[in-house]
Parts: sequence; C-alpha cells; structure tokens
Amino acid sequence: MVLLRRLALLGSMLLWLSVTFTAAAIATDAHIAGSLSVQGKGGGPGGLLPAGNYLNLFVNTGYSLSDSSHQLNVSVNDTVNNANPLGGPATSFHEVDVSFQACDFVNGICGAGCFIPDGASDFTFNNNLTSATLKTTVTDTTLPCNGSPVTSWTRPFTVNVTWTAVGSSNTTSGIGRYACSSYTSETLTTTNNNTATNATASTSLFSGTFPVTGANLTSFEQSIHAQGTPLDGCIPLGGKGAGPGPLAAGNYHFVSQSASLSIVPSDPTQQPIFVFVSTFANTSSPTGGSTTVDSGTDLNIAQFGFPPNFTQGCFIIPSTAFTLAGDLSSASLHVAIDPTTPLCPQTITSGLPASFTVNATWSATGPLASFNNQSSGSCGSFHEVLSGAETNVNATATGGLSGIADSFSTTQAGMGTNDTNFHIQGQQNCF
Repeated sequence: MVLLRRLALLGSMLLWLSVTFTAAAIATDAHIAGSLSVQGKGGGPGGLLPAGNYLNLFVNTGYSLSDSSHQLNVSVNDTVNNANPLGGPATSFHEVDVSFQACDFVNGICGAGCFIPDGASDFTFNNNLTSATLKTTVTDTTLPCNGSPVTSWTRPFTVNVTWTAVGSSNTTSGIGRYACSSYTSETLTTTNNNTATNATASTSLFSGTFPVTGANLTSFEQSIHAQGTPLDGCIPLGGKGAGPGPLAAGNYHFVSQSASLSIVPSDPTQQPIFVFVSTFANTSSPTGGSTTVDSGTDLNIAQFGFPPNFTQGCFIIPSTAFTLAGDLSSASLHVAIDPTTPLCPQTITSGLPASFTVNATWSATGPLASFNNQSSGSCGSFHEVLSGAETNVNATATGGLSGIADSFSTTQAGMGTNDTNFHIQGQQNCF
C-alpha cells in the first residue's frame, strides 16, 4: 500500500505540474464531455461552462474478427452534445461515426476508413445497452468521418453487426458539485460497460456470417447544470488522476495536503523545474483484516529533458518541514536534503546535488475552488461507494533550492487538499 500510494501521488504530481499552473489546470467531470465534442465548451476561464444546462451522451460498440482468411473490425461511436447556456444560443450536435477495416487475405484486398451512416436508423441500441444493431450500406455519397474515407473497397457494400450482452454489466453513477466564489455547477454522470458481449457480423465484401472474436458495449451519459459566472482565478477540479489501484472489500480513507510550484530557468533551453510536496495519511480497514495507517510527507523534484539530462528525486521528509494553512491561504516548506535522507520506495535520484536545501513560501492569489463527489458502482456481486472532497487555489511562490535554483519567484504555483473514502463489498471479477 505504501508503494501504491506514493506512486499514485507521483503520478498525480506529474499530471498536475504539467498543466496545473494555468486556469485550465485539471479537467473536471463537468468538462469530460467537452472532449467528446466542442459543443458546450468555452464561456469561462479554464473552459468552465457558462451558466446553463448541458447534456452529453456517448455510446460505443466494437466488433473484431481475425482468422486466416479474413479480418473485420467495426467500431461505432454515437455522440450527442446539447448545450443550452443562459442567454443562448442553444446548440445541438449528433453524429454516428463508424471506423471500419476489412481484409480479404485470400484475394489480397485490404481497406479501412471512417464513414457516417446515411440513414438515421442505421445504428440502434436499447436504453439499457444490452443490445445494439448496425445495418447500413456504404455508397458513393456516404460521407467520411475524421478525414479518413474508406479506401480500396468498391462501393456500394453493406455492413451488418448485431451485439448482445451476455455477462454482468459494470455500471457507475455519480454526482459532482463544484464551487468557486459565486459560481457553482452540478454534474450527474452514469456509465454502463457490458463486460461480456456476443456479436455476429456480415458484409457483402465477404461471403458468410462471422462470429465474434472480440466485442464491447459501452455508454456514457452526463447532464450538467451551471450557475453564476466563474472568476478568472477559478481552477477546474475533479480530474481522474492516479488512484490507489484495486482494493479488497473493506473501508479506506485517503487524505492529503499538497503544494506545488514550477520554476522557469533563465536559460530558455532548459525545461521548468517542478517541485511537489505532499503530506498524506491513508487508513485501510479490509474486511476480516486489521486496520493499518500509512502516513508520511514526500518531496518530489523533477526537471524533464532528454536522457541523461533528466533531473528527478523523491524524498521522505519530516512532517514538520511542510505546513499548510487550513484555509489554503499560505504554505511553507523548509528542509535540508543530504545522503542520509530516505528515498521514496522504488525511486531513483539523478541530476540533483548530494546535499541541498529547499525553502519555499506559497501565498494564495485566487479564489478557493472546491469539488465534492459521491458515486457508486457495481458489477455482479461487487459494489463500491466513493465520496470525496477536493480543494485547490492558485498561488505565488518564492524561495530557493540551493545548487538548483538559488532564488526563485513564480506565479506558477498552487495548493490543495484531497479527502476520499471508499466502501467496497464483494470482489471485482467482471474483467
């Protein structure tokens, strides 16, 4: 658990430090839908949605066949994005994209591409996504998608696929609430992934009907209600950073406080120096086992570059070296690193002096942003309930890293907290 947690913290650090120090730092659940389409994006700092109501739906089905004579791969993405911001205008987007690949090894013909089915009912699925059907004909007038028309095969040709779920469905649902000053948003999200799916396919390009080699049925639905106007300093929250990994049945509580900064060297050929410090306390109470507590304070320093010019180090430091104000108004780090300082488990140090000191002071510069999430998931006899609270604020940081950056002052900094609870029943065996 110690290694898993510290690796998770490092993964979060690398994700955060690479993008955090602008207002568009971390994608939120309210903005995952934006990756499906540009509909509904913009209107606020960091891509925060303007006041209004938004609905995003996404269904994916996949089919694959590969044998000595044929190869057939079909992936269907059905995307809907409806945006109704206050003051308008309302926008609506709906498109079905079919990624298609077919190879006839006997006759030496292989072609692939992406097309938009001509008929509105060429692709259908039921509400609980236990079945779906694609029945379409690709003609000379069929539109391509993603800039990749289907090549090599003579048109017209037909593609027919039927999907049927036969195993347990992995479902999740959750509600996320974001707040920053007078701006708030509420996001309801549900997902459905059928972990065992049968499918059959036929195409006029080949003779016969083909059973499935691999298939999937997946859906994502999200509704968002936003109020107010976000300030320029509001940080989007609720990102899907590294988690603790698979957990046994029981109760788990993960708490952390952190601060980060990025130092831009005066030499423009040098990459920024990232500093991330985190104090964490993790309580694990597996069913039928004893309760354990893993806690500590880690200091991560990294400067990316081409090997061997890669600077990195993760050190276990005294908890007294890092302090964070309860209201996230300020933080400080004062620590001396030398060859006796313990390293984080299974990490290596390169490019850093054998001994150096770190002195940094953070001061908040923006409004405090918070995100609260409650979600649940199930698959067969497995059930998981999660609740979490996250806060973050932009900051300035000053100080020095002896022998690395003897003096610095940066506006690319931030402070945050995270508090997450897991309650797990049963054993995950759907995958």
